Amino acid sequence: MPRKKTYKVDLSQSERTHLENIVSTGVARARKLTRARILLKADEDWTDDAISQALDVGMATVGRIRRKYADDGLGNALNRKVSSRQYDYKIDGKTEAH
Repeated sequence: MPRKKTYKVDLSQSERTHLENIVSTGVARARKLTRARILLKADEDWTDDAISQALDVGMATVGRIRRKYADDGLGNALNRKVSSRQYDYKIDGKTEAH
């Protein structure tokens, strides 16, 4: 059985301070707060199972956030992916106003 790839979270001091500020103020969206907490605990060498139980999130979520941080950096791990889908309008503004 192949060994599951693990992603190491090693935050710099400025990243850690930024995440601690996000968590301590508590004004960000719940998803962003949870992701910040996951990264902080992962940096403290918590296991995925322990983080999952402590924050009441799934194991896949913890692994996904670790992977996003390792592959794409802090910004992409914290924030939602921006949709690249283009939506076509079915009616124009004049018709909608009518």
